Amino acid sequence: GLTLPTGDPDKGLGAGGIGLFAGGALQGAMAENVTGYAHLGFRYFMKGQDTDLGEIFEYTFGVKMAVNPEWIATADVRGFNHSADEYKGAKGDSYNEVYLAPGAYFRPKGVHADFLGSLLMGLTDESYDFGFQVSAKF
Repeated sequence: GLTLPTGDPDKGLGAGGIGLFAGGALQGAMAENVTGYAHLGFRYFMKGQDTDLGEIFEYTFGVKMAVNPEWIATADVRGFNHSADEYKGAKGDSYNEVYLAPGAYFRPKGVHADFLGSLLMGLTDESYDFGFQVSAKF
């Protein structure tokens, strides 16, 4: 994937440079109605005018279980290993975010879309304490 530097780095918006990202995922049945899954990814940002965001290695390992035809319960661990960022010559520290993320997919009948919600609970000092992620896939 590719991201373009469309933000305003003077206001702290955007990476300041072109971003490249790649990843892969796999999943497999573990038992009836239970599927294990994993995702590995990498993000690289080119240096912007005053900003050089560090690389990010990300991973997710989890399971999902079909509750009924419309609902799927999920539980996973998500990690983000950040290398040091640099802004106007000042370099920060690298850090690791790790989250426990229980959630659910909703697949309503007759609608060609999936809706996902997850509660993020931080497991490291560098993680946010709590977060909420929502998404829709069409």
